[in-house]
Amino acid sequence: MFTFFRCFGQTIGVTIDCVMFQNRMAANLRSYPALASSATPYSLDVVSLIRPIDAMPNSDPTKPILNTALSHSIRPIWALMCGLAAWLSYLRSSSALEHDLNQVLSTGQGFDWQEKKMDPETAAAAVLPAAVLRDEKNADEISRDVSHDSPTALGEARVSGVD
Repeated sequence: MFTFFRCFGQTIGVTIDCVMFQNRMAANLRSYPALASSATPYSLDVVSLIRPIDAMPNSDPTKPILNTALSHSIRPIWALMCGLAAWLSYLRSSSALEHDLNQVLSTGQGFDWQEKKMDPETAAAAVLPAAVLRDEKNADEISRDVSHDSPTALGEARVSGVD
């Protein structure tokens, strides 16, 4: 059902927009005497007219007229679609039911707020390997630091500094 209404809405929206755009383009082109005779052929396929307008040199006197006619033709479509979106949004929001957001979550999915309890031996076993590795690493660093500060190393440095 959703797909039907979605496709139906797109079809109606595109049809109405294209007809409205073509009619506005024909009316706008008829308002310019230089293009009044070609208003109907130009307005039958307005979208294919965009590339030739871009390809026209800026010195061509019809280029600004066509650009103005295009921009004035698309404005009513934009206004219609904005108004339609606002109206549909208003209808949808006014028909929404009021729901309290302070409700208990009653679903199979969600957060598990229950704390998992471990016995003390299992908790100690989980922490112990990290503590042992940390202590072994610290012991290696301490032994390296002590070897650099040993009296023989300091004595050799003093002797070598005197020479």
